[in-house]
Amino acid sequence: SYADRWVSLQLLYYIATAYYSRHNAHQPLQLVIPYLFYHGAGNWSFQPPRELFEEKFRDHLDYVPNFKILSTDMSSIPEDFIESLPEPWLRSALQVQKYSRRPSELLRRFEQIFSSLPDTGEGNFFEALVVYFLRIVPIGREQFQTMIAALPSAKNRKL
Repeated sequence: SYADRWVSLQLLYYIATAYYSRHNAHQPLQLVIPYLFYHGAGNWSFQPPRELFEEKFRDHLDYVPNFKILSTDMSSIPEDFIESLPEPWLRSALQVQKYSRRPSELLRRFEQIFSSLPDTGEGNFFEALVVYFLRIVPIGREQFQTMIAALPSAKNRKL
């Protein structure tokens, strides 16, 4: 994740797509509350779409969609809260994001993050988690495979 000035446009697209999909399926609309998990370096604040326009458009901003978001800086989530989550895939993903700014801490928590994952299922998610982890932690694929093989839960895991 990185501080993206234009994220409000991406969220606007997701919100509109969710509403449009429900409409096309002849289903009642459901409320969409945008929630942003930020785990990039440094502080960041959300800019609603209206704040992206140049000054010359300020008199016409009533025609621009506006919305609020809920957001969380992943580094501020308490570890005991993450550990209390019952879903191992969510727990592991949140831990990787929480420590993404601190590669040495992420590496130190390797066993905690990967050993709780089930041996089967969610193959694509496991691969995405591995790719993300390796983008952050400066180790090679072979060293990572050795570390995975040493985990007690690695009996059916293949990269």
